[in-house]
Amino acid sequence: MRSPTAYAFTFMTLVAVLYEPLRLSLSHQISENIGGVGGVGGLVNLLGAGDERCDHSTNAHNSTYHDNYCYEKGSVGPFTPFSFFMLVVWVGPILVAAIFSIRNFKDHDTCEALSGRINSTTVVAATDTSSSSVALELLAVVWIGLNFIWFLIPLSVFWFGLTTDVEGSLFSLRILAIAIAAAHPLSWNLMVAAIPASGIASKLLACDRQTMFDCHRFVSYFTVGWGLLHGVLEIVYMTIARSSKTGDRKIVDALLMRGDGENLIYTMGFVALFLVFAQGMVGYGRKVLRDRNWSFRKIHRALAFALLLVASAHWWPFFLFLIPAISFHGVGIACFRCDLNRNDPNKSLSSLPHSLTRAEVAFLVILSVVSSCLSTLAVWTLREKFMTSSAANLSLPFVFPIFCIIASLLSSIVCTTLCLVTFKGHTEERAQQGNASPFEECASLLEPDLGKPLLQDLTLN
Repeated sequence: MRSPTAYAFTFMTLVAVLYEPLRLSLSHQISENIGGVGGVGGLVNLLGAGDERCDHSTNAHNSTYHDNYCYEKGSVGPFTPFSFFMLVVWVGPILVAAIFSIRNFKDHDTCEALSGRINSTTVVAATDTSSSSVALELLAVVWIGLNFIWFLIPLSVFWFGLTTDVEGSLFSLRILAIAIAAAHPLSWNLMVAAIPASGIASKLLACDRQTMFDCHRFVSYFTVGWGLLHGVLEIVYMTIARSSKTGDRKIVDALLMRGDGENLIYTMGFVALFLVFAQGMVGYGRKVLRDRNWSFRKIHRALAFALLLVASAHWWPFFLFLIPAISFHGVGIACFRCDLNRNDPNKSLSSLPHSLTRAEVAFLVILSVVSSCLSTLAVWTLREKFMTSSAANLSLPFVFPIFCIIASLLSSIVCTTLCLVTFKGHTEERAQQGNASPFEECASLLEPDLGKPLLQDLTLN
C-alpha cells in the first residue's frame, strides 16, 4: 500500500508540470492577475503601472515606484486569488496526506523507524532491492523529462515573442530568453531538493534515509546546473544590454544600486549565483572536507539555508512554495533539539526519534504546516500595510519574503517542540508503568535472530 504522502508528492509534481502551461493559456484572459515571469506579479500583488486598477494617488511622491509598479490589495486576506489558490494546491496535499496518515497508521508502526538502520546492517543482505532500483531509475528518467518540459515551454514563449520594443539587441534578448527559461526548472528543483533532505519525508514515505539522500543529490545536480546557466547568462545579458533610462550597461546600474532599490533583484541574483556555485563545490568536494575533519553537513546546511533566503528575495513568490520543505525541517530540528533521536549515531538535524510513531509524526507535520501558514499570513499582512502606506518603496519589500521563511521555520520549531515535550512525557509515563519499549516491541515482531543484536544494542544504549 502506497503512503498517502507519496500520493501528495505525486499531486504536487502534477501541479508543477501544469503550472506554467495553464498560466500562459489563461494570461490572455485575466492578464496581470497571473502575469509576470513565472506569475510573479499575480503571486505577490504587483501590477504594471498602466493597469486600470492602479490607484495613482497612492505613492505618487515616489516616481520610480509610481512609474513601474502598482500594489494590489489582497482579496483573500493579504493574498491575491491566484496566490491563495497556489497556496491551497501546493500545501493542501501535504495536510490531507498527514491526516490520512494519522488515520491509517497504528502504534506498531514505530518499528518502521528502525527499518533504515536494520536494512543497512542485517536485513539488506536478505532483501531483494532490484525492484526499488528500477523504480528509482524510472523516477530519474521522469525527472529528466520534467526538466525539459519546464525549460522548453517558457523558452518557446520568450524566444518567439521577442520584439524590438524591448531594450537590447536581438542577440542579447535571445540570451535573456534562455536565462529566464532556465529559471523555471531551477525554481522547481530548488523547491524539491530541500524536501528529501528531511528525515520527516522519509518517515512518512516509509522509505530508508539513503534512498532519500540519493534523491536529494540527484535533484541537487539539476539545481546547480540550472542555477549556473541562469545566473551566467543573466550576467552576459546585463553586460551587453544598456538601460534606456541611464544609458549605462545594465550591470552597472545593478552594481550601483540605481532605481530606488528595483535593481536589488539583480544584486540578490549575483549573491544567489555565488551560493549555488559554492554549494556545488562543497557537494563535489565533500570527501575532501571529511578527510580534513571539516563538518560537511554544517557547511552544506548553512549554505543551503542562505541560498533559500537569498533566492526568496530574488524571486519573491519562492517563500510560498517552500512552506512544505520548511515545515518538514522544522519538525526535524525540533526532534533533534528535544534529544529524542539520541540513538541516531549520525545526530542529523533531520533524523527522526525512534520513540514516535508515523501517526505522531504526521500530526507534527500538520501542526508545523499550519503554524508556517499562519506566520506567513502575519508577515504578508504587515507587507500589505507597508505597501499601501506613504512610505512604500522598492527596497524594503525585498525583506518580507525572507521574513516569511524565517518566521515559518521558527514557528514550526516552537510549536513542534511544545508538542514533542508532551509526547516525550507520555512516552516516559508509559515506560514507568512497565510497558515494553518500542525496541522490545519491534524485536518481538521480527523473525528469529533477525536484527535482534542491533535491537539489543539500541536497548542497552
